[in-house]
Amino acid sequence: MDFFEKFAREHGLRLLQAVFRLAAQHPDADVQLAIYRGLFAFSEDWDEELLDPVIAQTEKLFRR
Repeated sequence: MDFFEKFAREHGLRLLQAVFRLAAQHPDADVQLAIYRGLFAFSEDWDEELLDPVIAQTEKLFRR
């Protein structure tokens, strides 16, 4: 596995972890939107530039 594959896998797993944590919280509308965005970004195999803001938003909502 090269560097980019490893990097993409780590980011994808980080995003999925945040999405699953949010889904377990009986999400409101904002959280549901973040879940949908996160799953879409994961399914589209986005690169770091597009994926990082989605991960940050999802993790921020989890911490509130």
